[in-house]
Amino acid sequence: MDLEPMFVEQRWQILRHIAKQKLSPMQLAQLTKTTMANISQQLRLLEAAGLVKKEKVPNRLRGQPRALFSLSEEYAYIVTLANGRAEKRLLKLTPSQNALLTIL
Repeated sequence: MDLEPMFVEQRWQILRHIAKQKLSPMQLAQLTKTTMANISQQLRLLEAAGLVKKEKVPNRLRGQPRALFSLSEEYAYIVTLANGRAEKRLLKLTPSQNALLTIL
């Protein structure tokens, strides 16, 4: 699967928000100022790409399950431009790699 389309502005906003905390589709719709239908569609695409995961939690107010979304793993999307080489990769990060990228 080509991941470049996954990082269009709206999906990037969703990923940035859920990187900070688990959020419901309704919360994401409010934060991104868009509709629930649009957020649901974007979340399905991100989930199919393996970038986000859904967790069902009980909703104490209505008795209905509620879904919270979070990142499925920690990743780095790396673009390499060097003589004789131009490539893009999505890499799962180990804790030490994540720490190194934070420093950089």
